[in-house]
Amino acid sequence: MFTAEAGNEVPKRETKKGLVEKANLACISLTAAIMALASTGLVRAQGWYDQQTLNPETMKRLNVGWNSCCLGSEVVKTQFRVDKTTDGDEWYYLKEGNWKRVPDDTIHWGQHAPDGQATLFIYFMTGEETCFYPPQEGI
Repeated sequence: MFTAEAGNEVPKRETKKGLVEKANLACISLTAAIMALASTGLVRAQGWYDQQTLNPETMKRLNVGWNSCCLGSEVVKTQFRVDKTTDGDEWYYLKEGNWKRVPDDTIHWGQHAPDGQATLFIYFMTGEETCFYPPQEGI
């Protein structure tokens, strides 16, 4: 039998309800921490997109005074392929059922989008390619 000595209290046993409440609180805390980390990654990724700039050759070809890949352009979701039969890599993307070559001046060699996937920005006013980041691992 467990008895209390003078000045000491008998430790209370956790009830099933108390344990469930602690477990729920731990789950809520863990979920909040995961969501905070995920949103931090999304914010960092959005910051990356906002900071990307056109290559000088692309600015000349498009005859524009702005240099942001993101300003006036949108990232398009499409399929990509690379043709390695020539001297260098030629990148293509699928547009309206046809393969279209990515202009060399838009390619940011050695740089990649945060998710490592091929990423193409298209100027929404004209449909012209503004920036292209090859995939990190290749296709």
